[in-house]
Amino acid sequence: MQAAADKPPPTTGRPTYLIVAHADPVHFHRLAGRLLNTGNVVAHINARSDIAPFLRPDVVFLEKRLPVSWGGYNLYEAITGLARTALRLFPDSSHFACLSGADYPIPPDRELAAFFRRNAGHEFIRFYNINTPPHTFRDHIALYRFCDFFGAWNRSGRLGRALKCARITTELLVAAFARKKWPARLADVAPCAGSTWWALTPACCRHILETIDADPFWTTWWRTTFAPDEKIFHTLVAHSDFLAASDGFDPARRYIHENANLHYLTPDLSRVFTLGDLGEVLDSGKIFIRKVTTARSTPLLDALDKRNGTA
Repeated sequence: MQAAADKPPPTTGRPTYLIVAHADPVHFHRLAGRLLNTGNVVAHINARSDIAPFLRPDVVFLEKRLPVSWGGYNLYEAITGLARTALRLFPDSSHFACLSGADYPIPPDRELAAFFRRNAGHEFIRFYNINTPPHTFRDHIALYRFCDFFGAWNRSGRLGRALKCARITTELLVAAFARKKWPARLADVAPCAGSTWWALTPACCRHILETIDADPFWTTWWRTTFAPDEKIFHTLVAHSDFLAASDGFDPARRYIHENANLHYLTPDLSRVFTLGDLGEVLDSGKIFIRKVTTARSTPLLDALDKRNGTA
């Protein structure tokens, strides 16, 4: 295991991939193997998972592991931890690309590497102002949310359903008696939202982390919001000098599959792609696909690797 404290070989101008993973270590190794052909890999493995099957010497793993739940604050914390480590170990990267452990690159390695070289200095992140109607997503931050407290609430099965019911009941009871006070800060800085899976330059990530570290607002008030990983980075980029180099505001794209940056997603975010989807995936024009699994997607991944010459 190469811990985050170790000093890796110097690399310049290549992307560094930040992976948040919790399951399917077989696919994790396949994903990491492909990504290492074009860049560096730093990974966070959910604290609820056994890290041993994921370990490999050519990947940097965060030693501080958090129990990550979908929609919870800990996912945002895991991503900032990955960005901090990447800035320390790989400061000369072209981009830091945030990925999940259920992703896979679509184009061959040579095209993937050329894509990041061709777009040096570009911030692959788009967003919308959640203060603009309809206000569906304003409740994500206006109401108290307790996703981390109820752990695996989004998992299938009896336990997952029970935790989800408990979470929603608790949030409804709290909302009936204690609505969150809208912070004055957000009167001047419009909150924005977008996809978690972005690719930002080290300079942009450094700005975001320095802003977060300088102001407790970004690490306190947001703890009881829904999916802060889809909002804090976007809000800070939208109100910075990096806005001009980003994909910017796109008010027409308000759902995750619509405002995806480099990923091919569908409205059903739980859909697992299979070999029958190969044509659709190749025609998407995107760089990464999400979601894929070893159990259901291996023939599709074999086909993508064949195009890469690594099958």
